[in-house]
Amino acid sequence: MNNDNSLLNYIKWRGDLTFKASPFNHIDAMVLAQLASVKYDNNVPGADSVKALIPASYSTLPTMEQVAKSHYDSFSKEELDKGVEPEDYILFEAGASNRFKDIRLGGFVTDTNYEAVKQFAAITFYLGKRLVYVAFRGTDDTFISWEENFHMSYMMPIPAQTDATRYLEKMGAGFFKKVIVGGHSKGGNMAVYAAAYCNGKIQKSIKDVYAFDAPGFPADISNEEGYLRIKNKITGYMPVKSIIGTLMNVPYNSLIVNSSVYCVSQHHMYNWEIVGNSPVYLKETDEFSHNFARTFSDKLNAIPEDSRSVYSDELFAIFRDNNIHRIGDLTSMDFRQVLGLIKGATSISSTNRNLLLSVFKLLWDEQRKSK
Repeated sequence: MNNDNSLLNYIKWRGDLTFKASPFNHIDAMVLAQLASVKYDNNVPGADSVKALIPASYSTLPTMEQVAKSHYDSFSKEELDKGVEPEDYILFEAGASNRFKDIRLGGFVTDTNYEAVKQFAAITFYLGKRLVYVAFRGTDDTFISWEENFHMSYMMPIPAQTDATRYLEKMGAGFFKKVIVGGHSKGGNMAVYAAAYCNGKIQKSIKDVYAFDAPGFPADISNEEGYLRIKNKITGYMPVKSIIGTLMNVPYNSLIVNSSVYCVSQHHMYNWEIVGNSPVYLKETDEFSHNFARTFSDKLNAIPEDSRSVYSDELFAIFRDNNIHRIGDLTSMDFRQVLGLIKGATSISSTNRNLLLSVFKLLWDEQRKSK
């Protein structure tokens, strides 16, 4: 996070101004969506599932200042010296700022179910007694969450989308309460889905929906009754070399944000370029994003819908057979190693092998351009 124009530096620059002095804006929405990625453990009240969640009263909830301090204290000096995750640094800085420190946190749920292929996590930020921000966590570093992403290409709803809807209905309920909903990556998909399919009472209370570089849906939901009721409340964002935000049927238009890092790394919001209290906007995504979206869509559409579950099973069997359990295991490999791994996978069909080779070739070509 050395970028001078980043979320972290926005907090440092804007942190002395309360929301009363300067109203909540889109960058604040990015900050809180990023903070949904923090592993809060026991620092925020909640439950291990949406079903077990009972929202706590406002006055009993910890402030961001308190949560940031507890989270900081949970690391050893050696861990802090080595470096923690970017979202942890953002939490530390937010907890020390006048702008964010008094926000209260509650309703933290993290539920990973390997049998159901579900990775769900959410948290609610109380911007006041009558305004909450419901934030859904995006895809984490485990392959269970990426396998879930592939299920999203042919299933709707997936278990996490159902959980997101129930979560929003629980946390959004309240007398005259206004609700902001948001998330990054898969979390943005959860935000749009939950807002579109929650009950009408909650929909009326929704103020804004934020989707940051979020994938779309296997079907076009743009004419669904629930979606039509909230479509004008949605703001989408994606980086100039977006990959995730171009996948499947995205029912809304997104604003394009500049980022100077390599294409895959642009997915992370902490690499997006921000000047003052605004992202640096561009008119459109670049040729790489268009090519990737077209290639992936064409190859995926060539696989019959009733065969896509087989494709998903074959893909993740490759990773399991080669002791690749986390995204970090894959991204630490040279692209040529990954291509060799796919070519040598005799257990998968030629259609699926061609799809994977096409996707990784695009990524490999773009990586070479960036050097």
